[in-house]
Amino acid sequence: MSSPFLPWLIISLLLGFFYLSERPILVVGLFTINILGFCCAYLQWGFPELVPLQQLSKVGWISILSATIYMSWMAIYYASMITMRSDLERETERHRETAIRLRTAKDTADVANRAKSIFLAKMSHELRTPLNAVIGFSEILLEGVELDGKNEHKNLTSNVSMQPETPAVTCDRRA
Repeated sequence: MSSPFLPWLIISLLLGFFYLSERPILVVGLFTINILGFCCAYLQWGFPELVPLQQLSKVGWISILSATIYMSWMAIYYASMITMRSDLERETERHRETAIRLRTAKDTADVANRAKSIFLAKMSHELRTPLNAVIGFSEILLEGVELDGKNEHKNLTSNVSMQPETPAVTCDRRA
């Protein structure tokens, strides 16, 4: 059995595995359908051993058409590969720019956090120093009032008290 279509079937199988390597079941399925179609055509009409020259021209045109279709598919395949590659490059560049922006934002946040910590440490010191003086002075006044035995200034000096859990000073406004 000789036919110019048989080499195209074998080439189509090889090309199918090359281009569709991630879907081998599809390739084998399509190849099986092609072989079954070839066998059905052979059983239905048969293929002569020698093909007259006039009929070979039809086979030549079919072969040229098949080669043209093959070349078109290859061109489409490579165009899609180049498009996918450029899409991938654009996506990579977008991710790179996002990473740079995130790194810059993180650095800015770190600088702001350090500045906040320094500010709070300085402000804590600036508040504690005068408050300690107020607390100390109020304790001196309370001791002095208790020693004198006079109650006229006791209400005023007892308004300032220190909480046992925190070093904050509270003023009792109700007195």
